[in-house]
Amino acid sequence: MNIEINGVTLQGDFMDAGFMEVLEPALLEVKEDMQKVRTQPRGLVAAGYDALNKALDKFFNKVFGPDTSEQLFNGSRNVMIRMEALAKVDQLAKESRKQFNDFSNRYSQRQQQNGFNSMQGHKPKQKRT
Repeated sequence: MNIEINGVTLQGDFMDAGFMEVLEPALLEVKEDMQKVRTQPRGLVAAGYDALNKALDKFFNKVFGPDTSEQLFNGSRNVMIRMEALAKVDQLAKESRKQFNDFSNRYSQRQQQNGFNSMQGHKPKQKRT
């Protein structure tokens, strides 16, 4: 799947187990890193932004490969651009999970109506002696 961020096309398949093995822990890690920055004592705003930028750069480089962050943000230190990019990846992941869940639920319900589960409760014929 092509993921367009800031004019750069990244590759990510949200239905691929290998990609998700990298993405899911990276999402958890970046959210934890961001929470740590928010809970630090208030200091200079620039220092907080730089800490967030570093956490987000680490996320993009881990998930999409080295130097991805440089390609996406081209040396910009604007924290909001990075936050919007993270939000886009997170939203695409959520949409893919919903699509998968909707499909699997539909399939599961069909199986229950037409398959083995519909035979549950069915009593075999009694043999006459």
